[in-house]
Amino acid sequence: MTEKAPLILAVVTNANHAECGQTLSLSFTATNATNDMITTASLKITLPMGTFPPDLATGYDNVTVKCPPGWQMRRNGGAFTMTPVNTAAGQVGPKGLEFDIKNITVNDEPGTSTLQMVQTIGPDNQEYKSHTDITKVWPTLAIYAFDAPPGAVVYGGSPLVSWEASLGSVIALSYNGKVIRHVKDDPSTPLPPVGSFQIQDPLYQLTPFNLTAEPGPGALRALPVSAQINVSIIPPSVTLDAPVTFSADGPPVAHPNWTSSGATDVTLQTTPGPAPHAVPTTGNSDFPFVVPTTLTLSATNPATVHPSDASTTIDVPAIEWVPVSDGPIPMDHQSYLVETHAGIALVDMGKDDAPGGLWISANGLDWSQVTTLPPLQFDAPLFTTTTQTETFLSATTGPRNGIILRSSDLVTWTEMPQPLENAALVAASPILATTDGKLRAYANKGATFTLFEWTASGQGGWEPQGICNLPPALTFNLTAMGGKLWSISSISPGYPEPRVYWSTDGVNWTACPVPDAVASKHCSMNTAVFDGKICAFVTPRHNTPDLPMALWRIDDTGGWIQDSPTPGQTMPFTGNLTSVAAWAGTLFTCGNANFSPRGGIWARTT
Repeated sequence: MTEKAPLILAVVTNANHAECGQTLSLSFTATNATNDMITTASLKITLPMGTFPPDLATGYDNVTVKCPPGWQMRRNGGAFTMTPVNTAAGQVGPKGLEFDIKNITVNDEPGTSTLQMVQTIGPDNQEYKSHTDITKVWPTLAIYAFDAPPGAVVYGGSPLVSWEASLGSVIALSYNGKVIRHVKDDPSTPLPPVGSFQIQDPLYQLTPFNLTAEPGPGALRALPVSAQINVSIIPPSVTLDAPVTFSADGPPVAHPNWTSSGATDVTLQTTPGPAPHAVPTTGNSDFPFVVPTTLTLSATNPATVHPSDASTTIDVPAIEWVPVSDGPIPMDHQSYLVETHAGIALVDMGKDDAPGGLWISANGLDWSQVTTLPPLQFDAPLFTTTTQTETFLSATTGPRNGIILRSSDLVTWTEMPQPLENAALVAASPILATTDGKLRAYANKGATFTLFEWTASGQGGWEPQGICNLPPALTFNLTAMGGKLWSISSISPGYPEPRVYWSTDGVNWTACPVPDAVASKHCSMNTAVFDGKICAFVTPRHNTPDLPMALWRIDDTGGWIQDSPTPGQTMPFTGNLTSVAAWAGTLFTCGNANFSPRGGIWARTT
């Protein structure tokens, strides 16, 4: 058979253009335009291989090929040679042949690649050569990714911005009026289509970053594309701990340590304690404490709305009597403690022409004076009682006996009516107590005490409950414990020893025996319930030997027990001015120049 014409060779691609960096598939076809069979020994197509613009791909190791039945293909570099498996398969008719070469990764250099095609046909294996061109272009302009993980930085920090855009893109990064087009410290090298840039400027607020991809030479799309991300400011982070040390000679000491990140202002609050105060962003401090205290560290910066807090609560270790502060009252003044609903209060009885006053504390160490009280006569008896939200105070002011005040904040005080209509007949300030949520007052006319209960109905007022069988005394205090109301009085004219009574209704009272060690001695003006017992001190009478400083505790049966003495401390004659007050699981007492313990505030937790 005489060959009339060679085959028509052609290449068909799956895209109009070969995009750099993308995959390309092509079909290599051999078409017979005659009605006769053409004997074909081999077909060959060579794809340029390399990294330059005339090259199609850097390599072809990962391509896949497909041959028509009866044909096989071998590859050497970019040359693909196709041969029939037998003579019959090499007879190419009108249907022609199609070979597929897929998964070609086009190199990154736009240009024109020339594909060489060779057909070997006929009985003498005559070669016919031809070629076709494929145009390589940059891929369609696009931004595939733009990010600054994790999308936020600490205050004053700088993000690492990364992106991925289509090959051939001309990249511009902009923020805060700045435009970056080149890699750092190298103005001759433009930002790559895929890359990152470490921002050097510190950020102090939410900052938008814009990435623009402009078309480079050979790009299919002329309009630039852009993307935006916002880099926010991370709220400050804080850590706080507070180890505690203590000794037998003073109060426990907390040692808070803290760190913060991304903060411009840090405050430390101790509750109870003084107002929040500024501290370094990282640091430590020391402070004594004798009641459970919560420490709160608050860190802020101008870019975040809410502060970041770290808190820890420190409990007081077991301590026996230790001096904890000097207190606010001069050492030569007489003073005693009373309880309030929000801490303890120190009564300054004054001296000579120096007026007295009332000082309050929520922790036994930091004190502030109550300056809103009327001019009370602090050298006269002053009685207090509390509910969970209020403190009631009974005192004398000038010629008036029996004034009763109430306060929920210890700053604003409101005067209440007097239990007895004719205040001039009241021999002393009413003695107050609260039991079962009821406010009670004992006021005396002559030699009898009448119990009054406060009713809040209408305008509020006092309702008499009956005359109680307590003997008259100059001073006594009332304490609620174990479902009973207890009266503990000191010695007074006609009553040469302390007396203890209890009552369930406040009217009918039962006497309790007093130990010989307590008889004919002074008992504390103010007592306190602590660890399930009423606590008090006992001091000697005038011109009798000093007693050891040893706390007495009275249980709910009226039984007395005394603690071991505090080494080096004694209780000299003081009248009934010793006092104890309990607050937040801590028992307090105070001393001054007139009696031991030595001056200032003392505390214990056992």
